[in-house]
Amino acid sequence: MEATNESLFQLMRFNILNSGRSDLDNSPFTSAYIYAWESGVFPAFNEAADWHKPFSEQFDVTEEEVLALGKLLDEKWLAKTPITFYELEAHCGVRGSTYSSVSWNRAKLVVTCRYMYLNRMFDDSFWSALVKNGECPSEAHSICMPLKQSDIYFM
Repeated sequence: MEATNESLFQLMRFNILNSGRSDLDNSPFTSAYIYAWESGVFPAFNEAADWHKPFSEQFDVTEEEVLALGKLLDEKWLAKTPITFYELEAHCGVRGSTYSSVSWNRAKLVVTCRYMYLNRMFDDSFWSALVKNGECPSEAHSICMPLKQSDIYFM
């Protein structure tokens, strides 16, 4: 049964990514939703779509992780206390690109934050503080970039 679910997940993933790769502007899916499937982030903040719900165990970043990070960032945003990416890493127990004491690592934080950015969560000043030069690794600068067709890979 697990192999069947993985096969169905890959088929659904292909269809969603292909819609963005073919014509991103006219895809029936939002850029954030396509990016979540492309990057392995459970699209927890796309409640209107439910194509991902049967496949929660197939995503690299779990629903619980997405919701927990979203809650943390929302608390910072509401309190008007911006957080830098390095501070976020420290809070999540991540030390650099190769070490983590928990389930988070730098790559997972970057892709999950980008999913939230593409979902238009929080304001521009919040995101600017998160990826401020000197306060984040170079790969974090990709968080605030729009999704382009060339960003969508089938791997």
